Amino acid sequence: MSRRNSRTVRGILLGTLLVVLSLHISCGGPAGRMIGAIQTTCAEDVAVSGQYAYVADGPGGLLVIDISNPLQPTLQRAIATTYAFRVAVRDNCLYLCDGPDGLRVYTLENPVELRQTFQFVTQWACGMTFTEGYLYLADYYDGFLIFDVANPQEPSISSFGKVGTTRGISAENRILATTDLTDGLSAFIIDSPLAPDEVYTETGSPGNYGDIVCHNGRAVVARNDDASCIQVYDVSSPADIRMQQAINPATFVEGLTLSGDTLLIACGEQGVMGFDLHDPSGFKYLWTVPTSGYARRAVALGKFLYVAQMSGLGIYDISRMEGNRR
Repeated sequence: MSRRNSRTVRGILLGTLLVVLSLHISCGGPAGRMIGAIQTTCAEDVAVSGQYAYVADGPGGLLVIDISNPLQPTLQRAIATTYAFRVAVRDNCLYLCDGPDGLRVYTLENPVELRQTFQFVTQWACGMTFTEGYLYLADYYDGFLIFDVANPQEPSISSFGKVGTTRGISAENRILATTDLTDGLSAFIIDSPLAPDEVYTETGSPGNYGDIVCHNGRAVVARNDDASCIQVYDVSSPADIRMQQAINPATFVEGLTLSGDTLLIACGEQGVMGFDLHDPSGFKYLWTVPTSGYARRAVALGKFLYVAQMSGLGIYDISRMEGNRR
């Protein structure tokens, strides 16, 4: 080959490489890649509001993290709590399940300098759900408690629900569903919000039941034990609740959250899986995002996935994940 032809070939190869690199960069790189992270003590949960992520960091308290630049999240404030376990943002307030210190409420009038407006001490607050002006708080030892949140900054305790080892809690339309270590799934009709009427209790199948999500007439339950799986129940008819299917997405199922019609399953070392719950008759796998840490819970917002992964908060680009199917 002549020197001139050799230069021509090298030029073509270099040009092709530059085009490929350009496309790679413009398309954001591999789908589901981590683009930003920040270290935490023991991140259990995360909620996102505006340009801030609020991380329930276990013994590390409640963290306020600026995510306006997702490539470089920065810690703005750490609020001392006992054991920050679950966090939710609603009506310009932040609600925190603080383990043995119960329910805490903070106003988000200043999204960094949060001001606590309410606290109700329980034995071990571990989950919450909202419906029709009420907050239902799951407590591991006290069953569930019902708060009136007409004034979101200062809820008022209204009633106590079923007593037991309540682990997870979720509500949709007329149904309130809970998980219990001994009984598994329990379902209640909440036509009267302060007096839930128990219509179903699954007995005879003890296990390590955890998170629960209700959506489109179904209750999806995480079971994390020797029979680690997702159990899906049809709760569209309170008089005829039944299990539809059980699937095994991963070795461990740590947390369930809902973003629109997408169920996010945090699977520890196996990352976060997305399932489509739009069709009430189906349970469709969408994608898996491998995570750099042990995924406990996740939330998707826009093109980003925010993962509480124990040792840190990880931010992942999922803008192209819709086409990444099994």
